[in-house]
Amino acid sequence: IANDILTDLERVSDHCSNIAISVIERIEGNYDPHENKERIKRKDENAYNEMFAYYREKYSLKQAQ
Repeated sequence: IANDILTDLERVSDHCSNIAISVIERIEGNYDPHENKERIKRKDENAYNEMFAYYREKYSLKQAQ
């Protein structure tokens, strides 16, 4: 059951990412999702990595001690 939940959550995150990329494309008028994703990462890689680390920690599933 846990694997099914994790798989479902991964699919939800993929859908959220796709929606975010679509919104960016709509605003900027550029309709290449793979290029947009890479461009966002390259634009300021340090800021991207810092935000990624922050949210990974914020939403991580911590094990009970």
